[in-house]
Amino acid sequence: MMAHSQFALEVSTETDCLEQWFWHANRSGLATPETFASWAHEYQKRVRPDQETMQHLNQPDPARKLHIGVVSGSLYENEYIYSTLALLTLLNRANHKLFFYYNGEVYDNFTHHLESRVADEWHFTRGIPASEVARQVQNDQIDILIELDGHQPCNLVQLFAHHPAPVQLRWSGYPDTTALNEVEYLITDDVLTPEGNLPATYKETAISLDGHAFILYEPLAFHPECASMTPYQLQPPPSQYNGHITFGCWTPGHALTESTLSLWAQALHAVPDSVLVISHTSTTVAVTEGLKKHGIHHARIKKIDWKHRPMPELFYQNVDICLDTAPHNQLHSSLHALWMGVPVVTLKGETPNSRIGASILTHLGREAWIAQNDAEYVNIIKGLTDTPAALEEVRQTLRGEVEQSSLTNKISYTKAFEKALRRMWSTWCASDAALMAHDHWRHQESLQLCQQIMQSGDYAQAWQAYKAVLQQWPTCPESMHAMGMIAMLNADAHSAIALLERAVQICMERQDPLLADSLATLGNAYLTQNQIAHARHCFQHSLALKESTQVQEWLSALPNECSTIH
Repeated sequence: MMAHSQFALEVSTETDCLEQWFWHANRSGLATPETFASWAHEYQKRVRPDQETMQHLNQPDPARKLHIGVVSGSLYENEYIYSTLALLTLLNRANHKLFFYYNGEVYDNFTHHLESRVADEWHFTRGIPASEVARQVQNDQIDILIELDGHQPCNLVQLFAHHPAPVQLRWSGYPDTTALNEVEYLITDDVLTPEGNLPATYKETAISLDGHAFILYEPLAFHPECASMTPYQLQPPPSQYNGHITFGCWTPGHALTESTLSLWAQALHAVPDSVLVISHTSTTVAVTEGLKKHGIHHARIKKIDWKHRPMPELFYQNVDICLDTAPHNQLHSSLHALWMGVPVVTLKGETPNSRIGASILTHLGREAWIAQNDAEYVNIIKGLTDTPAALEEVRQTLRGEVEQSSLTNKISYTKAFEKALRRMWSTWCASDAALMAHDHWRHQESLQLCQQIMQSGDYAQAWQAYKAVLQQWPTCPESMHAMGMIAMLNADAHSAIALLERAVQICMERQDPLLADSLATLGNAYLTQNQIAHARHCFQHSLALKESTQVQEWLSALPNECSTIH
């Protein structure tokens, strides 16, 4: 699959091919660091906007309520529900306002639940250019923008190249890199990234959640009523009635690497009469042919004849031991297996994606099932199969261990996630990147004080206050506009016109929304000097920008253009 994706990349200029390549590169772990870095550079060149990235003037207050944006094309019923629903639902709304930018093609009950009961604001983004979505994100004043998908189909990673939010974060099921410099953080944990060190191919900085794995697990997240149904109740290991050990792993085809097939073959060779049950019939040929190369007869590969929709939890009722994949480990598949009482054996690698199994088992307290090499992988399996009574005990106790572990502690995980969000936000507030925002908000606070003085009627003091603001911010149109009004009140039309003309010029250059009001005030200043044509032009221009009954009355009161000709 990797070879096919790379070929497609070489013969196409489409960004979609890059997305596909990154998806398979992250999942298979087969790309060399040099190749990955090369294509990451190419991807950044293609998706980075021509214009400069956006300025961030969000109020840099470390303690205020935060606007959190969630970007995904997978907000429908799929495996990601198990790790996202609880957090999105429990996030403290007193401290966070939640915005969703949904780029998917599926709208189901889960999507409706998020839109109607979880989201504070919801935007459909499918088919909308990333540049337009970026403007919406900035208009929503998003403080932290979270990417959930990586490079899987329907993602909107390109949005993040515009850097529409001050802080941008990658979080969800798999600890992949976005390959973008503009995404500052990736949620990990101490097992995925010892000492916080990510591989050189990653652009993000690792950030861990205190005492938690990088991900949360909520069994049967969208169908909790199933927990009490008979098919989901714990059953004896199938070896008790089959007379042989059954291995299995709920996994799609992209995980069937040579490393995976080699490990599975070693397990089958080590345990006589054992069989491997596959989860997806579409992978039958790949698994059978792949294991045949390692001396495994096709009769030892079994399929399940599903009468209803295949479910991973029900699949594991037919499995004694779950064999993790390598180098990219499984996530939800392993979590489902553990909750169904099935031990998971994993091979710990060097990258975050090859340490997912180790992270899960460490936070479950089952480090004994983590192998450092192929030989340990096989020895752990033999140890489990040599004592059938131990398998039975594990089958009955493992679900309770999962439910008592930090892996499923929704409230604790959400609090740790909130602390991480606050930590990232505080870091930005104290950084050089926020200097412009600090200056902007000092400016706004100064203007508010000036407005209070103006409203009190002390125009002389207001003049001095606005003059002080202009000394600090020489191109402040608000100050020029206000001082122009004060000058008119003092019958100083010459000063008023000079100030207001300057305010209009700056507003036009910046496309400032104050332009309409500045034009209206300038029109009145021209009227005091009987400059009717100039006044008319200002009123007309002001009305073209913003409807105003008052300005329309002023315009209507002007003498006819022909009556002013002598």
